[in-house]
Order: sequence, then structure tokens, then C-alpha cells
Amino acid sequence: MQKKLKEEMISSYLKTLCFFLLLVSVNASQAGVNILPSTGIEIVATPGVVANDSVLLKPSSDQTTALQYRLRTLRSDDQEIDKSRVKVKNRYTKGAQSLDRYRTFLSGQEKSNPVTSTVEFKPTWSDIPGIYISSLAANGNASDIPLKITIKPKSLFTLQPANFTIATSSLKAPIISEVNIVMGSNSPRWELYLVAENLKFQSGRNKIKNDRVFARVKDEQNPKTWKLLNKKTKFVSGIATSVVTIATLEFLVESERDDQAGDYLGNIKFLVRNFK
Repeated sequence: MQKKLKEEMISSYLKTLCFFLLLVSVNASQAGVNILPSTGIEIVATPGVVANDSVLLKPSSDQTTALQYRLRTLRSDDQEIDKSRVKVKNRYTKGAQSLDRYRTFLSGQEKSNPVTSTVEFKPTWSDIPGIYISSLAANGNASDIPLKITIKPKSLFTLQPANFTIATSSLKAPIISEVNIVMGSNSPRWELYLVAENLKFQSGRNKIKNDRVFARVKDEQNPKTWKLLNKKTKFVSGIATSVVTIATLEFLVESERDDQAGDYLGNIKFLVRNFK
């Protein structure tokens, strides 16, 4: 009789223990973090400019442990970006800190108060345009935070000087006007084309046709052949580059005896073709 009573007491104790463990398990599963937006972080960036996006983490009242994240590999189809160049900034970081290692997003002391973290990235001119996909991985069981960085194609182009005057002359005795071409591009390959309009006399109907407008790339050691600008013509090509002087162009306009003296106005178009 005593043995049977003892067995019933042990069985009752085990049931109570199992119930207690189940209760603890259910309560633990209720601890968590709500990530907003659910789509994660999406950054649209261009070379030389810091771009960012923010994510809000709202912990439950049972979230009492610190939550840290670090960046997984960040890639497009055939390009990879160094993880240390992606940074996060929030109340727990001292300024912006790189995400190549775990960084604190929640301390565990928020008591359900949300915390906003801002992720930032600054592309260089050598970063190839495209969509780079990754995610932030947690140090615990929290969900990953998706990350998408879109690098837009960008080309900067300026002339020094922006406006210039060309005196008429001849190919045998040219009077040359020089213009520096300053350019930056993140395209893997690009080409620069020129084409001239007809030059119109400022106070009359006379004009100088564009088949008398010439240009060439300056090369003191090995002078280039003059090229007509009456149709779109390639002058310079290259690869992704920061903003630098890529070439100096020389211009001349061939004169004719019956040209009326005075000022002729027109445009020379500079066209950049980018390749993926």
C-alpha cells in the first residue's frame, strides 16, 4: 500500500514538473523583437554621397538580453563590397560603426521601448552600379534583417572653361582653342563623343557649317589627326574613374575667304555613352 502511494506521489510530481517546464517554455517563446519595416533596410546610393536607411526594433517586455547584429557577405551578381564599409549608428554606438563585426542594436534594458538604428553606406567611383543583397545576422535567435543596396549609375562631366571662343584659321596654320575635360564615372566602361552644330552669324543669316569644325585630343609628343565634328565622333574612352581631368581637347574652325567678319554662335555637344 505504501509502495503504491509512493508511486502515485512520484507520478504526480513528474506531471507537475512537466507542466512547469511547459509553462516556462511558452513564456520564453513570447519574448521577441518586432522589426519595422518588415522588408528591412533599402539604401539607394550614388558615388561620393553617404546614403542611409533606418530600421526600428521594438522589443517585447520579456526581451532582457542584448541583441547584436553583423553583416553577412554583400554581393551583386559578380561583385562584392567590403563589409566594413557598411556602418550603423544608434544610441549604443559611438558614432557610425562598421558592421563587419557584431554591433549592439538592443541592450535588453529597453522595457518595450523601440530603438531606431540607421545603416549607412558611401559608394566610391569604383563600385559597379547594381543591386547588392545581404542581411544582418543576429547573435541570438532573432530574425535576420534584410539589406538591399542599389548603386545607381552616375557620370559627372564639366568643361574648363565651360564656354570658349574659337578664332577661324586653317589646318596649315591653326589657331587652337583648348578645353580640359573633367569627368567622373562609375560605369565599368564609357566613351565620349562630340558633334557640332552649324555656327550661326550673330546678326544675320550667314553661318559656318559644322563640316568646318575640327577637334583632336592634345598630345604634344605625338600630335593627333584632326577630326571633323559634322557627325558624332568618339574621342576618349575609359573605365570607372573618380573626378579627374581625362583629356585636353583642341578645337579649330576652318575659315573661308567669303566668311563675314563677326561673331558666330553655336554648340558643341559632348555625349557620354556608358556600358554595363
